[in-house]
Amino acid sequence: MEQFVSPCTKRAYQADWKDFTAWCLTEKQQPFPAHPLVVLAYLQGLVGERKTTTVLRRIAALNALHRSAGHPIPGKDPRVKHFLKSLKKRSHGPTHHEPILLETLIEILETLPQTVTGIRDRAVVLMTFAGGLARREVSELQCDDVSFVDEGIVVSIQVKKGASRVIGIPFGKELLTCPVRTLQDWLQLLASAKGSLFRAVRKDGAVLAHGISDQSVRLIVKRALALVGREESEFTAHSLRAGLLVQATIGGAGVEALQKQTGIQTPHALDRQSGTLASPTLKQQEKKPNCGCTSRGKRHSRQ
Repeated sequence: MEQFVSPCTKRAYQADWKDFTAWCLTEKQQPFPAHPLVVLAYLQGLVGERKTTTVLRRIAALNALHRSAGHPIPGKDPRVKHFLKSLKKRSHGPTHHEPILLETLIEILETLPQTVTGIRDRAVVLMTFAGGLARREVSELQCDDVSFVDEGIVVSIQVKKGASRVIGIPFGKELLTCPVRTLQDWLQLLASAKGSLFRAVRKDGAVLAHGISDQSVRLIVKRALALVGREESEFTAHSLRAGLLVQATIGGAGVEALQKQTGIQTPHALDRQSGTLASPTLKQQEKKPNCGCTSRGKRHSRQ
């Protein structure tokens, strides 16, 4: 074993080595020096029976033993490295990013330019945040999916063919953070109130007929974050949806209201989507009626 390994780690390594040699005896394989494919087969057999941390400690023990004896380290073999990388990825699950909360949102909105592209991007950011929408949902919105009512707007989101989810987005207290008035500013720039709600914009400011994609939403948010010096590794487009979940929970919104607004079906999923809030925070909220618009009004039309 290596010189600087602690006594506790040495004992664990000895137990790991004992387990590996017992497996090799059963499988009629040479335990030392071990061929990388033998080690790989051993590790693969542990998956599902042992915790990921145990599997990683086993390979660490084998690496330490081979290193101290001057033999090739099995954990450096590309096939073993690929297996371990996949194992860690499965264990950790999807990467969570920080939610964009109100302070950062305001910073973004203040920084976006007063250009055609900036007006569209501001509307995309606010609609994503206020609606708690996923990128795909934002990119697939049509003008006919939006109705203006006294309280704000009602948005029909296509969930699957023939089915939709209807949510309300109220007027904001401040002009800068109001998704309704920001959307109205964007609609004034469209030649037609039919077709995609959010559309591509040329460099010269001309609004094209075709809509943006979900990847375009990601790039819009990435560009907006870059303007305020934030990295995509810290925040993503999903951070806007997560921000709505966190901000609404802080404001007292209940689980039922958040599920209705976002279409996320379980409290556990809400917790995972929010990225930072622990589930007890969400579960402790009393069930309250959804805020915003609850009835559909007349369709928005342009003369």
